[in-house]
Amino acid sequence: MTALTLAALFFVASHVLLSSTPLRGRLVRLFGKTGFLTIYALVSVLSLGWLIVTFFDAPRDVFWEDPLWTRGVLMLAMPIVSVLLVTGMTAKNPTMAVVGRLLKADEIPGIFRVTRHPVMWALAIWSGGHMLANGDSASLIFFGAFLTLSFAGPFLIERKKRAEEGSAWESFAEQSSILPFAAIIQGRTNVTLAEIGWGKILSGLLLYAALMLSHQWLSGVALVQFS
Repeated sequence: MTALTLAALFFVASHVLLSSTPLRGRLVRLFGKTGFLTIYALVSVLSLGWLIVTFFDAPRDVFWEDPLWTRGVLMLAMPIVSVLLVTGMTAKNPTMAVVGRLLKADEIPGIFRVTRHPVMWALAIWSGGHMLANGDSASLIFFGAFLTLSFAGPFLIERKKRAEEGSAWESFAEQSSILPFAAIIQGRTNVTLAEIGWGKILSGLLLYAALMLSHQWLSGVALVQFS
């Protein structure tokens, strides 16, 4: 369990340090933007790999049994997660902590009018749902690392972008919100499914289907039974 805890701490800390602290600027000046992005990608992959390996090797002390209703909630939430993930990762992302570029109001992709942080919300729903459905110590540490990053990420990104972009960031933020649909409900912006992209939405649903079918291979837990 010590190895998993260390891996989880390193996973969160490395992302925060490389994206939202003065260390990022120093590394960019030292290695250039391309060199920094290479370092960032390498650290991200290695830290994720370490976290996954230690998770599967860790002992599991069960704190609560898996209630059947949590599986139902998670199954209903995962299509939303998949759509948020695909639409957020395939659109121009002005909120990326590393290389994001601010967009004009008429350039803002539809999903970023729903929320400025669709990928972080996907991560939060996925990790939080799996923590609820898996009440063992290893799962709480593993998914807790992702949940911590998904909650800290938006606020760190917002602080960084506001400091770097000033009024330009405020103009962009006026067209969106951290909380999904808040800007739309407040009448500050509007969006249609077509603006989000029907193809991207369909791709998200296909990803959900693929994850359902491959879940046993990925995690050892079968979600779809074939007779």
